[in-house]
Amino acid sequence: MLVLNVIMILRKVTEKRIVYILAGTLILLLIVLISLINKKRVLDQQIMTQQGSELSQDQGVPPVASSLPRTAFADYTLNTDLPTLPTSVKLADLKTSHTTGEALDLATRIGFNNPVVDEGAGMVLVSDQDGEGNQVGLLQISKKSGDFLIVSETGYPTEGTDPVSAAQSFLSKMGIWDDTLVPTATFKRESSPGVVFVEIHRSWEMLGLPILNPIGTLNLSETERVADVRLGYIENSAPDDTDVIESSDDLPGKTRPNQFNTVTVGVVEDNLNVMNVTSNLKLFANTQEKESDQALKTPEEALEDLKSGRTSFSLVKPLGAGVYDVQNVFPDSQAVSDTAVINEVVLTYLDEVGQTTQSTLYPHYLFRGTATLASGYQVQFVETVSAVKQINALGVFAAQNTLPTVFPGQGSTLQYGTFNWLSPAPNRNAGLACAGLTQLFQLPNGGYIGWYPNTEPRNWFYVPPPGEIVDAARLKEVKKILRWEAAKACQASKIDPTVCAYADGNVNLQAACYYLGSGSPYVYVYTKTAQKMQINLPKSVTYTNPSLSENSWIFTSYPEQTLTFADGITKSKLYYEYDKKVFNSTLPTFKKSQKGFLVDKDELAGFVSALAKQTGLNATEEADLLVEMTREARKVSTDTLKVGLIDRQTVDKILPVSINPQPQSFTRVFFYLTSATGQEKLTAPLIQKVTRDGDTVVEVGVLGY
Repeated sequence: MLVLNVIMILRKVTEKRIVYILAGTLILLLIVLISLINKKRVLDQQIMTQQGSELSQDQGVPPVASSLPRTAFADYTLNTDLPTLPTSVKLADLKTSHTTGEALDLATRIGFNNPVVDEGAGMVLVSDQDGEGNQVGLLQISKKSGDFLIVSETGYPTEGTDPVSAAQSFLSKMGIWDDTLVPTATFKRESSPGVVFVEIHRSWEMLGLPILNPIGTLNLSETERVADVRLGYIENSAPDDTDVIESSDDLPGKTRPNQFNTVTVGVVEDNLNVMNVTSNLKLFANTQEKESDQALKTPEEALEDLKSGRTSFSLVKPLGAGVYDVQNVFPDSQAVSDTAVINEVVLTYLDEVGQTTQSTLYPHYLFRGTATLASGYQVQFVETVSAVKQINALGVFAAQNTLPTVFPGQGSTLQYGTFNWLSPAPNRNAGLACAGLTQLFQLPNGGYIGWYPNTEPRNWFYVPPPGEIVDAARLKEVKKILRWEAAKACQASKIDPTVCAYADGNVNLQAACYYLGSGSPYVYVYTKTAQKMQINLPKSVTYTNPSLSENSWIFTSYPEQTLTFADGITKSKLYYEYDKKVFNSTLPTFKKSQKGFLVDKDELAGFVSALAKQTGLNATEEADLLVEMTREARKVSTDTLKVGLIDRQTVDKILPVSINPQPQSFTRVFFYLTSATGQEKLTAPLIQKVTRDGDTVVEVGVLGY
């Protein structure tokens, strides 16, 4: 009934620009509420899966597979200074209950003449009617979080003299303005002519500490620091929003930073009436100020908590860009590393994730850094430790030694500037390869459709329900559903125009959601002098570290094997993954080949050492080759492996790579690895030794199948 009433109101609001505002903001708020509810449910299920895994191990039963990578860093190296404590700190309880009466009172303050209340399961809808019973305004508020939306056909008058003061005047009349709120920017949208949007955030300076989302910090590039983030900051990786045509912070065309603790007020330029308001402010129910030395742990104590595993949150994400196989990155659902390097430690309030409604705003220590995993991947990590001592400051503190909340490291993360939620695989049968899908739509048959982020036009994927046989007829049916869903999304919102760019040619309904197969070479560059270089990669590339610029790496190579990119990132080597399907036509040839090596899995390290010596690989190249061999060997069910050499002509044809300027030596050492019975009669292939004359590029990779 609530949804039907919303639709009726939408139909009765006749002004075109208000339709855009109403539809876009309403959908945005609904996405937030639904996502928060789903997030809690998914996390509960995943934590239960982890606990079930631990129980089954104790009983000697094979553990249940889990998509959550458990952080297993043996040690931490501190590569930064620890923060100093402020003299005092604010501790706040947040309002987590909003009644129908309060919603009605708020509508009256706004200026609703004839408010009509309609109560839903988790929200209250108040519509405003004119004298003839026509709907002219709308207030929608979440009962728990307090997130609200206001829209009007004609606008509500204010006492302001400009858009900013008009927004402040209106929020004061509503009774939600306080001294921690500050306007940070104004902007305009092409879809809302004549309306200025005023962006308001809760001031970090007035609170005494920043408010950060721990997931959002991973969206910062390797060269961006959390300490440099300021209120209203838009990170380099923020998605485009072409509807934003003008902004006071000179960032048109970018998604606005409105993900949390933000009020955005739409003000008509010519009469300063307020047309709409969207808010996800966390409202204070109770606040106290305490001396820091009494209320907070020292940074040293927090560091010891981190090393002991007493974290409140942990997230790991591979560096680079693209789609990757979570099983490759996190074997056995673990992020394993001997040493993690802490590059930043920040004392901050957290915009918490993993719960339907945040109830407190307490300080935490946020640790951010990098690590090289045993799987070979370089990752960024964010872990948090409660900064509050186990005291009863407000009567609501609970014990802090709870199990950490762990999220899967993946390309799709919750950004500060956009609603881009983590989307773990909806069901286990879909496989971990689907973990990066976002904007998932559940179908009546229990399956899902969705896309990977940051692709224009969208590349869609189908996650079938358990037991479904996907044939040509089923794929044709799913494509029809995709067309319908994409069309609805296009009509409903001007915020993300890329959803309109649906085409049958951009539908891949099989590759990602059964098993995402990828091969992966390392690229090493050795030059005698400093020089700018460009390496162009094949179109089949799915993931790279670092990220590409128009399918190329462009960098300056220095003699000490340092590769420096324009954005300030430095690497000692390069890495990419490609879709294994490009080798499908050659796999039968590899299978029939009588040339190769029979290797016991238990003797893989010794074999790689001998192979590296024969090939002329240096210590770094040998170590990476062992990581690649080990990763692929894990996927083979037999104890004996067949390892063969892929000839250069085949590699160049299937994975064309060009380098400018061309080095004196470019060696591509590619092996394939597959199962064997141990009875095969093989002869060792002829292996050319790597030449290192002048400027040299060496590429080492393994294809497992």
